[in-house]
Amino acid sequence: MRAAVADVGAAQSKAEAAKADVQFQEFNLSETKLFTYLPGVVVNLPKRPGDAIVPGEPVVTVADPRVTMVDAFVDQRFSGKLHTGQPATVIVRGRDSQPFQGHVLRISPQADSGTEEMTVEVAFPLPPKELEIGQWADVYIDVGKAKDAMVVPNAAVMQMGNKHFVLAVGTDRKVKRVEVEPIASSPRSPLVAVQGDLKPGEQVILKPIGLKPGEKVRAQAASPLKGDAT
Repeated sequence: MRAAVADVGAAQSKAEAAKADVQFQEFNLSETKLFTYLPGVVVNLPKRPGDAIVPGEPVVTVADPRVTMVDAFVDQRFSGKLHTGQPATVIVRGRDSQPFQGHVLRISPQADSGTEEMTVEVAFPLPPKELEIGQWADVYIDVGKAKDAMVVPNAAVMQMGNKHFVLAVGTDRKVKRVEVEPIASSPRSPLVAVQGDLKPGEQVILKPIGLKPGEKVRAQAASPLKGDAT
């Protein structure tokens, strides 16, 4: 009888040891699982089964397709004209004919002192199957309407210190320097909208290098430029 009791006790000990080993292995297995706090799409999987992983090293990148954002770098001159919820248009590279209507989601409280730009996060709808992390886009934010503005070729605008000017030709065919202020431009257009003392009908010089105010020149119209300043 004692021998039977001893055998039962030994079997129970083995069972408890096996149970503890199973629990330990289950814990080890749980350490191999990755959890995310949001549903999304796996956009990068740099590690494969069997690869060594260093603590803190990323093994998977998950993107939430419900919110697609693009960072826009905006000149500090417009800092007082931007606010969250402001309408914006996003044109993703490769989809020039398919603009997306979005809005300003966040404005970074810290600007870049070197470029004198601030980062504005613009959210816009994009189908998950078209999601490409790191893709470039052009962003247009309407910060107001410009009155009494004129459009001139971007190549005609020169800068001296903090001031901008163009060389224009008056009715007397003499070169004069006219101070202007660029107020709207687009990387897609060779034109820029300016305000200042430039008069309608006055011609601006596209290649003003070497010319000085007061010189008499013979004006020649250049080929028309296409594009709109926005």
